[in-house]
Amino acid sequence: VKEYRHDKTTLGYYIDYLKPIGGETEVKPEDGLKFTSVDGKSYQWHNYHSKNDYIDLFSIFKKNQGVVAYAATELLADKAQEVVLAVGSNDGVKIWLNGKLIWDNHLPRMAQKDDDLIRVRLNTGKNFLLLKVDQGSGKWGFYARFLKLKEQISALEHAENLIKSIKLKGRNTENEAVVTMGRNSNYLILDTIPHYTAKLRRAQGQILQKQSAILGDSLIFKTDNLPSGPYWIKCSAALPNNLSAENEYFFYQGKSKDKILVYNEKGRPALYRTELLDANFQPVENGLIQQKDSTISIIRPDVSPFYVRFLIPSPSLGYRWFLADNGGRGFCIQADSPITIDLPKEAAKTLIRGLKESITSDTPRWIKQNIMHRLELIHKNNLNSLQILKLLSTAKSALIQKDGLAVWYAPGIEKVAREESLPLIKSDTLRLSLACNEYEPFQIVLKADKDIKNLSLKLSNLSSDNITFPSDDLEVLNVEYVEIETVTDLYGSKGFWPDPLPALKNKITLKKGQNHPLWINVHALKNQKAGVYKGKVIISGDGIADIIIPLSVKVYDFTLPDEPSIESAYGVSVNKDYHGNLSDKQWRETHDLYMQLCAQHRISPYSPHAGAEIKIKYEGNPLEPHIDYSDFDKAMSRYLDDFKFTSFRVSSLPAAIMGYERYSDEYNRLFKLTYHDVQEHLRKKGWLHKAYWYWVDEPPINKYADVKKGMELLKEACPDMRRLLTCNNEDAPIPYFFGTVNLWVPIMDRYNFEAAHARQRVGENVWWYVCTGPKGPYPNNFIDHPAINHRIRFWMIDKFDLDGSLYWSITYWAQNPWQSAMSYSPTKGMWGNGDGRLLYPPRKTKPVQAVVEAPVTSIRFENLRDGMEDIEYLKLLRKKDAQLTKNIENRLIKTMTVFEQNPLILLIERAHIGQVIEGN
Repeated sequence: VKEYRHDKTTLGYYIDYLKPIGGETEVKPEDGLKFTSVDGKSYQWHNYHSKNDYIDLFSIFKKNQGVVAYAATELLADKAQEVVLAVGSNDGVKIWLNGKLIWDNHLPRMAQKDDDLIRVRLNTGKNFLLLKVDQGSGKWGFYARFLKLKEQISALEHAENLIKSIKLKGRNTENEAVVTMGRNSNYLILDTIPHYTAKLRRAQGQILQKQSAILGDSLIFKTDNLPSGPYWIKCSAALPNNLSAENEYFFYQGKSKDKILVYNEKGRPALYRTELLDANFQPVENGLIQQKDSTISIIRPDVSPFYVRFLIPSPSLGYRWFLADNGGRGFCIQADSPITIDLPKEAAKTLIRGLKESITSDTPRWIKQNIMHRLELIHKNNLNSLQILKLLSTAKSALIQKDGLAVWYAPGIEKVAREESLPLIKSDTLRLSLACNEYEPFQIVLKADKDIKNLSLKLSNLSSDNITFPSDDLEVLNVEYVEIETVTDLYGSKGFWPDPLPALKNKITLKKGQNHPLWINVHALKNQKAGVYKGKVIISGDGIADIIIPLSVKVYDFTLPDEPSIESAYGVSVNKDYHGNLSDKQWRETHDLYMQLCAQHRISPYSPHAGAEIKIKYEGNPLEPHIDYSDFDKAMSRYLDDFKFTSFRVSSLPAAIMGYERYSDEYNRLFKLTYHDVQEHLRKKGWLHKAYWYWVDEPPINKYADVKKGMELLKEACPDMRRLLTCNNEDAPIPYFFGTVNLWVPIMDRYNFEAAHARQRVGENVWWYVCTGPKGPYPNNFIDHPAINHRIRFWMIDKFDLDGSLYWSITYWAQNPWQSAMSYSPTKGMWGNGDGRLLYPPRKTKPVQAVVEAPVTSIRFENLRDGMEDIEYLKLLRKKDAQLTKNIENRLIKTMTVFEQNPLILLIERAHIGQVIEGN
């Protein structure tokens, strides 16, 4: 099929391709059987023997996108019996047993064992099983096995996690609403299938209709006589062992008179992504309906007050949210009093008010003047609402234009498009502020109306009261671009995005009309004296007179700690494909360069001791461990004591020890002897609090029992060492693992605030992570996200009281990141632009000769460091004024998906915090 959907418009799933040989109910395939199908194409059956439980259709068939496949097998039963057929498929699956259709589950999903449990009866002797599995894109395959009925029923009646399989589907027309609960529920194997009850109610809670059915059957509610308004159908199921499940389906009857107006800069109706938010800034499902006239109807008058936000093109690249909050009060709808919200106009009002409120007596004078100048430009240029939003949502400013060369400023928290226009606002001096022991970046952007060769940038020493801030502590990097061919999510846009930051080694050639940003890192050492240092940026080139721009750097009278206040764990490895033929000595030197780069960015790698692992031998009768810590201790003295890395991964849980399988008695004995010794050695060295086990990643629910068994073994062997678990299948921390896991790492959108704080109160740690997800509206590390997204996630870590941050890899170079912005899985699934690679190889192509160099940093990696340093600001501020810290964080962050995307406001707040900490 050309266009794939998981419904009846996907014809392949509903076409009987086997009609010429008996059809799907009568077919008897044999190895080598050829036939011409109803589509006029020839097909042939083949025997296939899988090496494992998963039948990987993706690897079997060359055509493996937008297709269906059949698989058949014959089973022999020594007697007639009832059993459970357990199936997991990617994607939808139909199943016939002995010619009878017994299962039809058409939906997109990943294949997991035992997703569908089907109660079937096998005949004595031969039984014929046929599966039809369809495929959209990505991975493709299935699991199928038979299980004992009684054991599965017993397990099902006591498995609270399986409540999650009770799903609700619904649809409605003008005349009726239909709901179905548990169509593919595992509870269908029970002797008595549970019933569910559905109640149709109004917003005020009044019950209008009530019906019941068994799980999997549909219920129809007549709606043609209902007055216009919002309605809910609440479905509740009573399950075995006093468990229950419930869910609600929403629909709107009639048409709403309440509207939101959206338009483009020319005042014409426009289609933007728009969201209704409740009083807690949570998205309201089914809150808005797009009308044919490009207006949006508000269909949740029961939500009061509410806010509205919309996603529009940012001033440079991609898209950004803007909020309308009605003066901070939110909007309300009263009965029979329809309202119309001019969204761009209201969002502009909200932004202006937010900027004014962010200005305090502690705000530096030059920032106040900058904001006032921007507000004056609104009236001077008679800007419309969308133009106001763009002017007030960037900190970029023009500096000077001379000899056909325009020079302008951008902070490190903003990305500069290659074709972006000059900013409206003008400045005469480059200004920034930072603490001692901190890095702070800014960008100088060059744009010429002609080609200019041999252009160079020079930084003078800075001075304050005869004290020097040496130019050696200012690093100049070149901003390069990568092409975004497929956007990651709602924040992205196609085109060239800035990201790699190689060192500026040669003079620059400017191309006419293209922006060329230069990234400058300013580093204030721990012993740098506080004060305002002044110097110059000098730009020279062929055919132009020298351009001199004043530079002012304020160094605060406080120092950031050497060791970060929060932990981190990032996957980092030396990829030899991009470093040429390294000798062992060269590999160790290169690895150390990677570690130095991580330390400079306050990021701790999983395994700083790579290449210097603990050496373990088993000798004697009975076997005993003999452990050599010499290489490990030498490496960790450098990386934990000197570099101040906050954490490290101890090891994995081996599948076998000396041939003894995991969890066997001898395996358990040897494991406990070994790692109890490791624990005590780490305690003696003062490193135990930094150690963690990370032996399993994102386990599916059906693997929980095995994972818990492993965690229990770890707890017995080394009870004082942390046991880390990444969680992505349900909200975490997860009660099932209480008492075994003590370092919880949910994916960001699965972080449970209340449960996390409860575990922290009993001495456990909670981090979170992002990876290929969650995607927008969450902030992640994708290239095609606004730069503020990379940084503000660390403000969220502080606000939501997490202990750390994990990221799966910063050097995933399965594809050359210089050439491919999109990161692909091993099966060619798209993970996201830049996912897993925050660093770039030191060469743009794979070298033959050895390259002993650090990798190239990126705008994203630099913003992570800024975020880590921002946390130190917030920790210091909290010691001085906890309420002020809370107020600032509440202004910037409403939820994990509703947060400040205006770099101007974040920079104002950061300057405010610096002034308060310093005490001025």
